[in-house]
Amino acid sequence: MTTDATGTGTGTGTGTEPYVRVGRSGLFVDRVGLGTMQFGWSVDETGAFDVLDAYAELSGNFET
Repeated sequence: MTTDATGTGTGTGTGTEPYVRVGRSGLFVDRVGLGTMQFGWSVDETGAFDVLDAYAELSGNFET
């Protein structure tokens, strides 16, 4: 994937590239992040694993 000076993906020009660069750091992250603050509080363990499984099936990742 190539990026412009702002870190926006420019590989296809559609804005649908899976990763974007964080500033000038060289770090690339998913365009969509998964917030898990509710896990263990209002979402039980089974529900949390269901959400994580769905996120992984949609190619989400936690790697940095």
